[in-house]
Amino acid sequence: MDEEAAKERLLSLTHQLNFESERGALIVVEGARDEMALRRLGFEGEVYKLCYTRRSMSGLMAKAEVHSKVILLLDYDLKGRALMKKVSSMLQDKGLNVDTTFRREIRAATGGLASHLEDLKRFASKEGVV
Repeated sequence: MDEEAAKERLLSLTHQLNFESERGALIVVEGARDEMALRRLGFEGEVYKLCYTRRSMSGLMAKAEVHSKVILLLDYDLKGRALMKKVSSMLQDKGLNVDTTFRREIRAATGGLASHLEDLKRFASKEGVV
């Protein structure tokens, strides 16, 4: 997939994420730079930044319980994959609706060029919209 096609696909995914957020989904990323990359792509909804502390994990569990769905957008590196497995399992054990589809779709849209969510900023224009 060329870069223009990737930008178009990411724009479409961002619109879908905004729609999901409006319907009550919580978007979870690892950190501030990941959130910034999503914002530059046009995401406007609520984002929960997950740090590697116990408190943020318990905070996520409490926050997730009041949302219709939790969309996990964690990195694609080894650390991100391990965190993804742990968080997904914890949320599902609580009976919460966990969605990892967008994570896979974003990876496919970039042709594997983004190993971290923050790498998506390369697909955003300087004005913040692809």
